[in-house]
This record gives sequence, C-alpha cells and structure tokens, in this order.
Amino acid sequence: MKLIYAVALLSMLPFGIFAQEGSTEDRLKRLEKMLNSMQKEMKSKDDKIQGLEKKVNTLQGRKRSSQLSDDELLNKMIDENHNDSVKFLNARDKNRIRLGDTVQTVLETLDMSVVASTVFGTSNLRNDQLAEFQGGGHDPNKRGFNFQQMELAVSGTVDDLFDYQGFILFTEDEVELEEAYITTRSLPYDLKVKLGTFLTEFGIINQQHVHSWDFIDQPIINTRIFGGEGMRGPGASISWLAPVPWYSEVILGVQNSDGDFMTSFRGEGHDHGGGHDEHEDEEFEEAVGGAPYNEIEDTRNSEDMVYLTRWVNTFDVAKDATLQFGLSSLWGDNHTGGNTWIYGADMKLVVDNDPTLGRPNWVWQTEIMKRKYHVRAGTVIEDETGPVTFEREGDDIEDWGLYTQVIKALNKKWSAGIRFEYASGSGESYEHDERPARDTDFNRSDRIRISPLLVYQHSEFTKFRLQYNHDDSDSDDTGSTIWFGVEILLGKHPAHNF
Repeated sequence: MKLIYAVALLSMLPFGIFAQEGSTEDRLKRLEKMLNSMQKEMKSKDDKIQGLEKKVNTLQGRKRSSQLSDDELLNKMIDENHNDSVKFLNARDKNRIRLGDTVQTVLETLDMSVVASTVFGTSNLRNDQLAEFQGGGHDPNKRGFNFQQMELAVSGTVDDLFDYQGFILFTEDEVELEEAYITTRSLPYDLKVKLGTFLTEFGIINQQHVHSWDFIDQPIINTRIFGGEGMRGPGASISWLAPVPWYSEVILGVQNSDGDFMTSFRGEGHDHGGGHDEHEDEEFEEAVGGAPYNEIEDTRNSEDMVYLTRWVNTFDVAKDATLQFGLSSLWGDNHTGGNTWIYGADMKLVVDNDPTLGRPNWVWQTEIMKRKYHVRAGTVIEDETGPVTFEREGDDIEDWGLYTQVIKALNKKWSAGIRFEYASGSGESYEHDERPARDTDFNRSDRIRISPLLVYQHSEFTKFRLQYNHDDSDSDDTGSTIWFGVEILLGKHPAHNF
C-alpha cells in the first residue's frame, strides 16, 4: 500500500523518468531502484550526523579541559571541522519539507516528541484546601493520583526564512494549544522576530513548559500574578543581540490583553474542565482582588494591548560558572479601566565544574516580581438590583513575592534541591463596595512555602521526583504535602531556554 501511495505522489512530479515510454513493470522497477537509492542516501546522512554529534561531544569535553581562550578554541574547532560542517548544512538544507514529499520524509524532517507527567500525593489538607494551596493550572491539587499533562511538541525548519515550534497540551478534561509560533532565521543586525501565540517572555518560569520545571509545582508568586496557566497569548516580539563582549539581549513584545491567560490585564482566567460551581462563577466576573469588573469585549486601539520589555545578560563569572541576570516589565489596561504594571528581576547561576556528572554541579535560580493594579473610579458592576457605578477611586492593589531555589547534582543520576517562596502585598481587597482585609483573601494573603526535593534522572527520557511542601498562610491552615512525580519523554524535544 505504501508503494502505491509513493507511486501516486511521485507521478505528479515533473521527473523525466515518468515521462518516458515503457511498460508498467519497467516503471515499477525504476521506481524501486530510486527508492533503494534514496534509502541508502538517507542512511549515509544519518551516519554522518552521528559522527558529527560524537565530534561535538568530544569537543565539548576538550573545552572543559582546554587552557586556550574561548576565541582560540573556537577558531581551532572551526578549522578542524569546516568540511564536515559544510556537508552537514547542505544535507540539512536538502532535508527540508517540499511539495510532493512523502509522509515518511515529512516525519523524518520534523522534530516530534511527547512528554507525559503524572504525580501521586498525600497531605494533611483535604482536596478543597489543596486546590487552593496548589493554584497552578497544572499543579497536582488532590490526594492520590494527578495527571498533570501530556505535551505534544512539533518543530522544524520551514525554509531559509523561518523556524517553527508548536506545543499542544492534553489534560484529563481538554486539549489546548499552548504555543505555536515562527521565528526568523536570517534578519540583519542580530535581530530576531517571533510571531504567533506564545508564553510571554517575562522572567524565567513563565517562559518554561511544565516538564522543564525543576520542581513539581508552579511558584506561588507566578500563580498569583500570571494565573494558573502562566501568561501567554497571540502577539509578536523582536529581540536584538547587542554587540558587546558578553551575551546581552533586548526583547520588546506586544500581545492581546483580553485572552484567557491575561488575568492581570483584560483576560478572564482559565480553569481546566470548567469545574466552577454557581458561587465561583459569580466570583469569576471579578478582577484582581475582587475589584469591580468592567467588561470590555473589543480591542479598541493600541492601549488595549500588553507591552513587554526584557533585558537579559549572561556572563562567565568564573572558569566554570555562568551567571544570567534579567529585568522584565509589562504594561497594559485592566478590567476596571485602570492599568496594570508588572516588573521583576531574575538571576540564574550555573556552576559546571565536574565533567563526570554530564550536567551542571550547582544551579541557583531566583525571581522577584511585583504587580501594581490600579482600580479606576466609575467602573460599572452588576449586583442583584442591576448596574451599579463604583464611584470611589480605590487604592492601588499591589502584590509581590519571590522564590529562590538551589539544585545540587549528587552524582550522574541523583540530584537534591530546596526552594523557598514568599508572597505578600498591600492594599485591601474588594467585595462590592466593601474593603475586606487582605489577609482574608487567600489569593492575596501572606504565604510561605518551603519545598525540599530529591530527583532521580534515570536517563534523558525518564525522571522521578520526590517533593515535600510545607505551606503556611495567614488565611488558612498550615499544609504538609508529599508529591511523587514520574515524567516520561518520547522523541526529540526542542531545546529549552537557558
């Protein structure tokens, strides 16, 4: 059957071999000969690619033990591997998808993978309390088994202009598109443009997918400011790599502010499975901190967008240590008719001083962020009697917090870590025309979480994690929870951000 499909597809191409006279048997023999030749060519290319990968691994080992400077080592690597590099790039160019390619060729060209994450947990908290403490959209939030998600990733080179990446999430209740975007490949002046729907490039965690987190659940402050699913949506961004001796990148972005994943702006939030009851549906029509909600359906002008700026720098602070430091800011209108400003700083220190581990020896990561949510007077709200105008100018609702975490590789398979989190704020919450104290609002009360972690990385494709959470909140009980997670990767997954 595959041979018949191949004949049908190849017969549409303007190759001379199919335009010649001859019997059906002769054509089939010529086709079989061509397919055998193609298979041999693909095997030869695979062997060359594997050889290049081995050379890269060898060169990386030499980099750790080399006394040459980075520039001297780079020049030496280029001189030694110039010919193989040219052959590899030519082979990659020939392997791009073209009109008339077979399904098998398309699948070989694309990088595809599936990542599945399952967690088992126990806690002194009941499920309704756990659902509050574990506010992330993919956090395990009940006793027993929790299926976090399955992610299908597809990526590849479109042509000499664009690369493509797409990610589809499967949960117990639904299927959703997480990201789908193209990035440019050859713009001048070290510029790169991203276009599509994607995770907002704020900080570190918000740009990462669930399976690339070091810990099982999302940090409290990320959930509080960006919502359970993180902040993402359709838009565009442009990045520029500055011509300085270290890595320095400036990113400017713009996205729609009214999507499901823009809770700090004009979005409504997103809940897997639609499990809200009637009371929760009423609360759903409230802005941050219960502030009066003014429905604005249309994107009227540029003021109804969210604007991002990010500046990230990476330095070699020692022979085997790399430091990344970033500053991020977001600005846009919110549901009250006021505006929201979110800003933060992030830091990541990677110490890779033990080549026998095959991965960094120490990783220290920290983020701190703050949201200033301005409530505009004159906002219209609905109650039992109908529309009511909220006349009083409210105080700004401010929420801020941080997390800091350290991961230490114990050997080639085992790692241990710990994370500390703190979330707080200022400004009272809202309940129609009342101003209840902030500590009565669980989503804005002071919270502390301490999470020790133990990780067993059996291979690049299988990971086991054991995590303990000690939660303390001003507005609820103290929680003690144990999570055991299993993560499986199948296929080739796109590289993640540093």
